[in-house]
Amino acid sequence: MAVTIKGATSNNGLEITAAGEVSAQAAVKPVALASQSNTYAAGASGNLTFTLTGAASAQVIIKNSNPVRFTFTIELSENNTDWVSVPSVREDYGVAAVTHVLKDAPSIVTGFTFTVPTAGFSYLRLRCIVNSSAVTTTVVVLPAPVAYTPLVVPAVAAREPVSIYQQGTSATASGTETAFNITRVQLKLGGVTTTSSTSNSHQVNAGKTLRIQSIVFSLTGNTSVATAATAFLRVRADQNVASFTPTTAPVICTAFLSVPATAGAYAQQAFTFPDGLDIYGGTTTAICGFLSATYNASYVTNAPTMSVQINGYEF
Repeated sequence: MAVTIKGATSNNGLEITAAGEVSAQAAVKPVALASQSNTYAAGASGNLTFTLTGAASAQVIIKNSNPVRFTFTIELSENNTDWVSVPSVREDYGVAAVTHVLKDAPSIVTGFTFTVPTAGFSYLRLRCIVNSSAVTTTVVVLPAPVAYTPLVVPAVAAREPVSIYQQGTSATASGTETAFNITRVQLKLGGVTTTSSTSNSHQVNAGKTLRIQSIVFSLTGNTSVATAATAFLRVRADQNVASFTPTTAPVICTAFLSVPATAGAYAQQAFTFPDGLDIYGGTTTAICGFLSATYNASYVTNAPTMSVQINGYEF
């Protein structure tokens, strides 16, 4: 049985993108990987160690001229002292495993091939657990232009739930666009106390994005005197902080509700945004988006009450 390990002659560096992703760089850096060799005595097990010299990946090729049992793992180390077992992929099966058991006879020319990601490690060793070969096993390390493509793992930003609302505010004047005095509650992560504030507008925190997932408007007729009423209810937002006005900012969601002349008559409209309705926060508070909610009710003498509920999260 012969075992050949071919180390990569190129090194794909890794970079962290602005989106927090790990990706392979396009540039390829040559790696000087000297030829190395070693042997297992007939039936012997144990470790054979090889120097990677910065190779980003390696191929382990095991050649066998007769069907014998050969069980092994591949381990990597930064300092030739502390070792970690790593999964390697047997290419003819396409399955990754830490421990491989070979029982059949491969081609003496091509052998069994295993691909191993080695970026960031300086040493590779083949740890043979069982070797029933009756002949010497030769291990050779050769340079090989084998590229390893790292797994791309998108980073997930921490999400802090946000609720913005006002419940049951009474209209102050018929036919007038008026800002709700909305309360913002934000559940802070990492054990920080929930924050709460009330105002006619709220600003997205710098460097964050407020993603709205649902908005609910409601209108309730006067509960004492039966009075018909209608109302436009709106959520507004603007990125231009210097000119933001709660009652005239651009509308991002609106509803028209009406109730008959019945005391306490109720109407509601809900909006959901599966992909989110985003309001962006800039690098400074001077360019962070603002949010407000307004109503414009029409009625005679006896005012209705209105509510707004905005749910989402900031990340």
